Amino acid sequence: MTRLMLEYKIEVAELEQQAAPGEVEDVPLDHQRTQPYPIWQSHLLHCLATANDCVSYQSTTRHWTEADGKQKTTRLHLLGRRSDLDNTRRLFTYCLQEIERLSQRWKPGRGKRLRGDFRVGVAEAIAGMVQEEAEAVRAEAERRAQQDEQTSRALALLDRSLEEVEAAARQIGVREVRSRKQPNLSVEAYQAGFRAGQSVVLP
Repeated sequence: MTRLMLEYKIEVAELEQQAAPGEVEDVPLDHQRTQPYPIWQSHLLHCLATANDCVSYQSTTRHWTEADGKQKTTRLHLLGRRSDLDNTRRLFTYCLQEIERLSQRWKPGRGKRLRGDFRVGVAEAIAGMVQEEAEAVRAEAERRAQQDEQTSRALALLDRSLEEVEAAARQIGVREVRSRKQPNLSVEAYQAGFRAGQSVVLP
C-alpha cells in the first residue's frame, strides 16, 4: 500500500502542478512516558515518516515533582503536512498492532526479552519493505521524468515540499537520525520476527 500512496501523490502533483497544500505542523504522536521508546519503534517511525515526506523526532522534558523528585519524560513527534501526518500516524499505529499480534502468536511462553527481540525483527522487515517500495516508486518516476516534463515538474514540487519540512525540523533543532544497533539480540528470535514481518501487508 505504501507504493500506491506514493504513486497517487506523484499523480496528484502531476495534475495539480502545485506543492502540497497546508502548513508544516508539529504533532505529538502519543502521551508522555517516563521510559524511553524502544529503538525499533523510533527506527520504524523514522522509515514510515520519511516515506511520507515527514520528519519524526523524540522530545525529552525534565521536570521535578514533590512526590517523585526529578523526572524525565519522552514523547514522539511528527513534522509534516496534515495528509502526510495522518498517513504516517495511521501506518505506525497499524504496524505496532501487527507487531504485537505477531509477537503474541510466536511460541507462547517465551520470555519478555526474546519476545522483544522478535519485535525488533518484525519492525526491521517492515521498515525495509517500506524503504524499498519508496525507492522503487521514486526511481520509476525519475525514469518517466526523463521523457515527461509534467512528471519532472511534479517531482521538483514534491522535493521542494519535503525540503520545507526538513527546514522546519532544523529550525527547532531536530538532528538527523542516526542508526543504532540493538545490543545482544537473540538470533533465533530476531530471524523469526523478520520472517514474520515480511508477511505483513500494510493497509
